[in-house]
Amino acid sequence: MGIEENKEVVRIFGERFGQGDSSVFDELVTDNFIFHALSGDGVDLNKDQLKRTNEGGHVAFSDYSMELVDMIGEDDKVMAIAKRTGTNTGEFLGLPPTGKIVKMFRVALYRVENGKVAEMWGMDDWFGQFQQLGILGTRDDIIGAYKESHNLK
Repeated sequence: MGIEENKEVVRIFGERFGQGDSSVFDELVTDNFIFHALSGDGVDLNKDQLKRTNEGGHVAFSDYSMELVDMIGEDDKVMAIAKRTGTNTGEFLGLPPTGKIVKMFRVALYRVENGKVAEMWGMDDWFGQFQQLGILGTRDDIIGAYKESHNLK
């Protein structure tokens, strides 16, 4: 596949991911997919774990949306910047809803293999999100809460 086709795969994946459409994982993600969360100490999630994380995000932020801001591509890689917004109307990391609106950015690098997303590296502005929600703690508190809420070790 060429660069433009790879960018289209990432665009469709990001759009449907942002809408909470879990079927996108079965259609546009390889079975051996891995997501490298680059925040904190880093956490690797497989396809099912990222799917559950996305579903949980849509419960915690019922009007969650993700807008693709920009993309560039080279070979089998696509870099994307997305703006994420939502109102915290459900439990998030074990905490009750705040009713606050959150706006944050994600920068992600995708590797596309045979028309599907095979690998993703993502950097989210978690600190900014926690500030907007009024959740302040140490870096270890935030990383620990993230890992616990997603059943990660």
